[in-house]
Amino acid sequence: MAMAPQTLQNVLRHQFLRPIFPLNRVFAHRQNPQLKIPKVTHAPKPNYQPYYPFAQVAKILYRNPAYWNSFFWIDKGRKNSDSLTPLTLNSPVLYQNALIGVIDYIGEYQARVKLITNSQLTVSVRVSRGKDQYLDLLKHLNGLLNYNCIQSNKKLTDELEHIRHQITQQKENHYLAKGEITGLSLPLWRQDGWILKGKGFNCSSTDHLSIARDLFSGVPLDGGGEKMPLIEKDDLLITTGFDGIFPEGLLVAKVICVDALKPGEYFYSLTASPIIQNLDDLSHIEIISPLPFQLEHLNEYGGYIFNKTTN
Repeated sequence: MAMAPQTLQNVLRHQFLRPIFPLNRVFAHRQNPQLKIPKVTHAPKPNYQPYYPFAQVAKILYRNPAYWNSFFWIDKGRKNSDSLTPLTLNSPVLYQNALIGVIDYIGEYQARVKLITNSQLTVSVRVSRGKDQYLDLLKHLNGLLNYNCIQSNKKLTDELEHIRHQITQQKENHYLAKGEITGLSLPLWRQDGWILKGKGFNCSSTDHLSIARDLFSGVPLDGGGEKMPLIEKDDLLITTGFDGIFPEGLLVAKVICVDALKPGEYFYSLTASPIIQNLDDLSHIEIISPLPFQLEHLNEYGGYIFNKTTN
């Protein structure tokens, strides 16, 4: 039996679509064609200020409930983007210096952002352990200490100051295992949609930040340095810059748990949560330029041919 139009409208109006799309105004206009919906003649200036140099700010326009943790649309496109930071495919999308996605489609006045919780987006990350782990906590502590009700309680203020002092005393970051994380691409009504899965984490090679370590013991393979686990709960995951898209050092996620190694495995798997956990509440984001990495075309053997400069 088909549902009556009025009943269908009421159902939609009170379900999950309500906070996303102003259905009551659309239905009211359909029922009363004389009702005019006012048009916004100019966009208000966003309160959000970008953290990254030369980033452009964009407003989130729309999110499809079925792809809630996969994409959203923003109000920037080819014809209305900032000339200082041109909008291009694979432009990283940030919020407060934390990675939340990448531009994967550009229209004339709108663009689509693929979120890090999308299973089709893979981000190369490394473990960072040390003072950077507590940047978010330090920000919250500073905010609490600015409240008058906290300042009037000397005992509580002293305890918070002691915690802040302990955090700021950590002088060094240790960079350990490297691997990849992906999302789950779950719809709005799935509660675990913000969970990230990581795989391939090991520390088998030395680079400019980390040294090679044994997978099981964490002992440096060159014999120098201190022993430490490659991954632990609450470790910070930051971008490596190895994928040719995301600049190095962007905050991405925090480790929730590390899976035990299975017989024969040479890497760790893990579960993580994004640094920005209130993605549902965001109204503005910032866009930066991707790493300057371009491919020309494939040669006859299937390999990449790059631009070469001639003398």
